[in-house]
Amino acid sequence: MIEISDIIKKIDSLQNLSELDEKKIVEENGYAETVAKGNKNLKTTQLRRIFGKVKTIERNLNEHGWDAVRSDFYMLRPELAYAKARKLIPEQFFRLVDACMKQVDKGDNKQKRSNYARFVRFLEAIVAYHKYHEVK
Repeated sequence: MIEISDIIKKIDSLQNLSELDEKKIVEENGYAETVAKGNKNLKTTQLRRIFGKVKTIERNLNEHGWDAVRSDFYMLRPELAYAKARKLIPEQFFRLVDACMKQVDKGDNKQKRSNYARFVRFLEAIVAYHKYHEVK
């Protein structure tokens, strides 16, 4: 079984996040499900809050381009660091999202859009699997 640290290493080794294999993200026991299972103490409200900001950036990116969302994208990291410091999100989840964000910010504007789209898809799958495995 793959570990979250292995996923982070894989992401770090990519040239661009868009190279992250979507099938490996969404398949059973793939990257997203592994992250969801490995972060059971990640509260749904925190995950949804982060995902909501990511989706807002995505809408603005699609309407106005990378230059219009650059600062909002960069502000995600300090917001995540603050949540981690307050123990609202686990360390591994912070490290994973941080690794993804470093990969998003590579290449020209077209490549950044493609990288960001893969970032959103990855988070979508994590949210879905987190809900699926949620302890009730």
